[in-house]
Amino acid sequence: MAKMKKPKTLVIMLAETRGHGHTFTRFRDLMLKPLEADLALCVGNHTREERNNPFYRQANHIFTLSEPADFGSYLADLVKEDFPERVEDYQQIFAFQDQFLGGIRASGHPGSGGLLLCYRHFLRKKLQESGLAQAYDYYVITRSDFLYLYQHPPLEILEPGKIYFPNGEQYGGVTDRHVIVPRELLLDLLDVWGSFFLEFSATLEELSRRQDWNLEQILAWHLQKRGMLEKTAFFPYIFFTIRPPEATSRWSMGRYSPRYRGYVKYEEEFKRAFFFQKAFRSRRRWDLSMLNLDYQEPPKKKWEREFNGFWPRIRQKISSAFRRVAGVSR
Repeated sequence: MAKMKKPKTLVIMLAETRGHGHTFTRFRDLMLKPLEADLALCVGNHTREERNNPFYRQANHIFTLSEPADFGSYLADLVKEDFPERVEDYQQIFAFQDQFLGGIRASGHPGSGGLLLCYRHFLRKKLQESGLAQAYDYYVITRSDFLYLYQHPPLEILEPGKIYFPNGEQYGGVTDRHVIVPRELLLDLLDVWGSFFLEFSATLEELSRRQDWNLEQILAWHLQKRGMLEKTAFFPYIFFTIRPPEATSRWSMGRYSPRYRGYVKYEEEFKRAFFFQKAFRSRRRWDLSMLNLDYQEPPKKKWEREFNGFWPRIRQKISSAFRRVAGVSR
């Protein structure tokens, strides 16, 4: 059987390169190298961003945003430039709740949803200006603090013309943490602000139907509005988000894992990655049947053992043995 040609791929780290000490080696070995991909960083110039790290040394392209303290100023500038007819009324979207505009102070929303939407706008602009928006077959927009437990699926086995998300962490929409998009859908995928402002009256009516919007639901709404929701597909969740002990977080602080020497930010995400790692451990390479494997929640005893690692179990056994000996001696 002839070997399938690998599509030309650009992997993009969005917003920052946190967690590199924990994640880079697995990212390189289980994602970047198998895909034979180039790497782009779309990051801020804030003090949290440590530039002497392996993501920067690996990067083929770097786009740096002069990150404001309040992304409300970034939004105001992009509206003035891209949607001048909305300058007087764009802030009406701030009336809708409750967590898709975080980072834009006037919205009152928690988290970093608004920040991430602004980064998507900035990335779209830079890809267009640099000519990179037409230079690759696929674009993988992801985050640097994913710890891979299994190799990323090869893009040549994906259904052409589909946008792929990991199957989990959806919260009523689609996850914002990782997406695989073909070239022909890239610019539409990134143009979330366009969906807000190009048909503004319709947007206000649609957003008024609920008051508990989150970023995942907004992304699904955007895909629906652009006719892309029916083009979405999913693959197994084979990574989880980790926070180094010294790092901060705008959202979940996580639970410390002795096994991984960091804070696992989302327990359900970890359980999914653990399940698929074990399900695929005898597979040497990806095939189509693996893409459609359903998740089954693993027994708590098994995933907790992976979470805690080897030495905590040994210490527990030693401690139990000492307690038994002490009991006998008394």
